[in-house]
Amino acid sequence: MYLLEMLFSRLQVLHMAFAFHLTVLMMNFLIALLSNTLATILKDRNAIMTAQRLNVALCAEFSALERMPTFLAAAYFRWMVPKYFIVEDGNVYLSRTTTADTST
Repeated sequence: MYLLEMLFSRLQVLHMAFAFHLTVLMMNFLIALLSNTLATILKDRNAIMTAQRLNVALCAEFSALERMPTFLAAAYFRWMVPKYFIVEDGNVYLSRTTTADTST
């Protein structure tokens, strides 16, 4: 009986140590994963913010397009593309200074 109690006690200690170390390893993995993700986001912060601002502005513009007749929507789209994008030699690029301000 004493042998079983001692074995059970050691098994409990081993289990607690395993659970503690596994928790520490998983937390370290999570920290490493998040820091890598944050580094990537911070590196591309300007591009992400430009894309988000452009998305908000275009959502507002395209909601107006849904209610227009087709010929007016096509003309409006041709006017809107140079407003939010840079068009060079038939290629369309994002502007680095694109903002959600539609007053210009």
